[in-house]
Amino acid sequence: MSLKFNPGASELTAKEIATLKEMRTRCARRILLSTSLAASGHPGGSLSSLDILLVAYGLINHDSANPRMAERDRMVESIGHISPGVYSVLAENGYFSEEDFLIGFRRTGSGFPGHVESIVPGVEWDTGNLGQGLSTAVGMAHAFKIQGKKNRVFCLMGDGEQQKGQIAELFAMRSSISWITLPCLLTEINFRFAVVLKISCPSVCRSCTAA
Repeated sequence: MSLKFNPGASELTAKEIATLKEMRTRCARRILLSTSLAASGHPGGSLSSLDILLVAYGLINHDSANPRMAERDRMVESIGHISPGVYSVLAENGYFSEEDFLIGFRRTGSGFPGHVESIVPGVEWDTGNLGQGLSTAVGMAHAFKIQGKKNRVFCLMGDGEQQKGQIAELFAMRSSISWITLPCLLTEINFRFAVVLKISCPSVCRSCTAA
């Protein structure tokens, strides 16, 4: 099932929270099943990012019946190894069946690779080395700005990739991309806790690089 939030609301309703909890339970089950059946994968990062992903897909403009519609928002997952979490949320939103995902995850030729790739319906780009997602997201936002389009771009990053040179270099460009407001969702994994920060680049880039 899919869930659409009112972006203008100050908080979620009790019904929305209850629905999110049900969705999270199903998605967490898929994460554990898929990685167990494949005997590989990254369940930890997927579980810690799950709440963020579910809320994000409830806020962005997307359509599982038309994954490539021109007016869709872009969700860029920079943490490519959390594919079990991303695929679980996409299955929850109706992009493909749970069975196809569970049976095919990390199987050669199945269409559900171990790292997030655009061969999967609903995925916007091919992930690889950590630290590349933010540059990709800024490039997308830049293109939409030039074209005069209203599409929004979101980027999900992990704490471990913040030390990557590519991210630091992009932050250093803040003066030349000051017209871009890009929501960045940062997961900071500290033992069993996940902290979510909403960053508007480049307004807080200085504090990011100084942390």
